[in-house]
This record gives sequence, structure tokens and C-alpha cells, in this order.
Amino acid sequence: MADDLQGFASTRRGIEPGRAFFFERHVGAVSAPLRLAYRPRHPEKSVLHRVVRENLETMLAEARERSEHGFGYPRFVEKAFRGYIECGCLPRGFVRLKCRNCGFERLLAFSCKSRICPSCHARRMHDVAYHLVDHVLPRVPYRQWVVTFPRRIRFLLARDRELLGRVLGLYVRTLFAWQRRAARRDGYPRVLPGAVSFVQNFGSALNLNLHIHSLFMDGVFVDEGPERELVFLEQLAPSQEEVEALCLSVARRVTALIESKGE
Repeated sequence: MADDLQGFASTRRGIEPGRAFFFERHVGAVSAPLRLAYRPRHPEKSVLHRVVRENLETMLAEARERSEHGFGYPRFVEKAFRGYIECGCLPRGFVRLKCRNCGFERLLAFSCKSRICPSCHARRMHDVAYHLVDHVLPRVPYRQWVVTFPRRIRFLLARDRELLGRVLGLYVRTLFAWQRRAARRDGYPRVLPGAVSFVQNFGSALNLNLHIHSLFMDGVFVDEGPERELVFLEQLAPSQEEVEALCLSVARRVTALIESKGE
């Protein structure tokens, strides 16, 4: 793909501010003009970028004043916001790519890879989705399930990641048990359900709203022994009564788990 691959960096860690460093495969590749059809993106012109850029120092200063120890937000929070301000900005560094076949050229700015960055987060989601579709998930129907929690439990799970993992396991096993019971009623005692889950920590307003998105197979694989091929058994959609019963079962198990920890 890349015929010319070279980077440009300035005002980055370990490099004197205002001083440019070039890494070129071919001499002059960085300074050569791009094709007229190329239009780079400008994240610094977005509303979100402007809000963060203009208010970050104020937010950090107020956090230091409010905190008892005077440190403010954890260091990783400040690092994420500062990284976002530099993400996708060509003056902060880039790689130049050129296609051998068509000659198309592009400047690829360095990214922050932070979870608060919409561009980096979207790219990470796309990479995971492509991997799941191409290499993990079988070609069967799926159904999305979403579980959310009351505010007090939501804050507790956000603070205790080990407890969050146990709650996630309870929730998934509850739905798996429901699918197995439905399969046994149809005369299939040995089946294999499957699901993939993602924890989302925020809501649409960027508020702390921890909830779980899960993609469950809309059925199960029938296991008839090592010598027989797995056959997918599609199951009926859950009724409203079944959804309410599952919700109640998950609520009872999660409550019992949290009470056993003394929370």
C-alpha cells in the first residue's frame, strides 16, 4: 500500500518545542505538495474540540480546589484530555502515505487512542466489530439485550471492576439458563448458547451511566456428541412476560451478591 512512508513530529514529548523532526523513506517526501483532491480533516474546528481546548485548564484548576488533597482529577484523566486536544492535529505529528497503484496520498495525523476521543473510540469499535464478524461470530441470527442498574448500584459497579465482572457473569448465565430451558422443552437436553458483551460507562449526555450491551445468539447450537456436527436451533423471541421474569431474576441475584459483600 505505502510507497512513501514518513513522519513529521514537533512539540512532542522529548522533542524541543518548535523544532521539527523528519523521518523520510525518500528525500523530500514530507515537503512535496499533495494532490489537489486531498482534503484532510480538521478536528480542531469541531465544537467539542473547542469546548475542551478552551475550558480544560479551568476544569482542572477547579477540581484541584475542590479536592481535599489538592491533586484534583486522577492523572490519567488529565492525560486523556490533553491527548485529545492534540489528536488528529497535523502540526503535532503525522505520517504521509502514498498508494503505489493509483498515486493517492494522505497525511495520517498521530492519534491519542483515548476513550474520550470520538474518532479513536469509533475506530476501536470498528476494529472490534470487524474482528467479531470476520473471525468470531457464527452466521446465525442475533438479538441485542441491554441491562442497566439503579443509580446506587451503577456507581458501585463503576468503582469496583471485580464486582462488575461478577454481575456481568450472573446476568449472562441467567439468560443462558433461560435458553437451555427452552431447548429442553423442545427435546434438546445438550445445547451451547453464546454471547458477547460490552460494558458502556456513560450515557448520551456523557454522564456516568454504567450499563451492558450484549449480543446473544437468537438460539443455541445442539450438541449431539463429538462425532456429530453442531446444528443451530433458532428459538422464538421472548415474550413480555419472559423479559420481565428474566429482569426480576437478574435483579434478585445482583442484589444478593451485593448484600453478601456488605454493600
